[in-house]
Amino acid sequence: MKLPALCLLTCMVLLSGCARDDEVTRVDGVESLMQDPAADRQISEEEAQAIVARVTDVAPDDVTVMDRAVNGSMVTILAGIPADEKLLPHQAGRPGLEDAPQTEQQVEAVRVRWNVDADALQDVLWSHRLQFAEEEPVTPDEAFETARELKARWFPEVPAEMVLRPPHRLHRPSYVVAWHGKNAGVRTGDEAVAQISAVTGLPIAYSQRVATQRPDPDEIPVTRDEALEAVRALLIAEAIEGAEAASYDAELILSSTMHPAEGPAWIVQAQAGRMRQTIPVDAMTGEALVTLDEREGDDEEADGEAATDPGD
Repeated sequence: MKLPALCLLTCMVLLSGCARDDEVTRVDGVESLMQDPAADRQISEEEAQAIVARVTDVAPDDVTVMDRAVNGSMVTILAGIPADEKLLPHQAGRPGLEDAPQTEQQVEAVRVRWNVDADALQDVLWSHRLQFAEEEPVTPDEAFETARELKARWFPEVPAEMVLRPPHRLHRPSYVVAWHGKNAGVRTGDEAVAQISAVTGLPIAYSQRVATQRPDPDEIPVTRDEALEAVRALLIAEAIEGAEAASYDAELILSSTMHPAEGPAWIVQAQAGRMRQTIPVDAMTGEALVTLDEREGDDEEADGEAATDPGD
């Protein structure tokens, strides 16, 4: 089934402008990827259709690929697929349009990132599925079951205990369910996160990450106190207001996205009044991994793993 051109244009507009909680999907924008000169691999339209069909359970012929790009091992695909029958009329995608003429949703946009080397899903975003309605009948247990099915389908077996964070209700009508890997009580960097609509029960987004390194927590040489002191000294040296009186906390992640090699890092949080800094410290060397100049304008950002926890 080929999708009407007007529907495809609508998909692209809504996909680029779909509001979402950053801490939920942690899905990067695709514009920089599409323009990345390093994206020298090619992917055919048929290959892109097959990937989207595999992720969304639709027939490949029902997938209309709108854009695609490859960067290293990561494929990013924007596509239109037939709308799920549970979706409400198009107007439910934006609050305040309840009195507008109701338009049946015939197509929905999806964005898939797929790791071709690992033959594994990285994340998927259904941009039309954040919908608003007076009734939000989906229960936390129902949201959990949908999230559990996604994780069971896509997340591989890993040598870590995947600890559940129960469904968390967001201000937008949806739930977030997350699992984080732990080894001897230490975060491994493995994670699976799903956002589920409280209106329809459909998944809005799902993302996952498998740790790329698995060091023994007992063999990490840098202590928590040493990591805290490294960040405190950095902030004081940079004359950051409130650094001396700030509160400091740290969490060890054995494979952190804030480490240039995705290795072990202490993620240090410093806060004093309106000042908030999140700075990784290499857990093997004790070196702070970013400078304050690099973090300018990003004080509210947290580590990729921590950012998936909506309770932060």
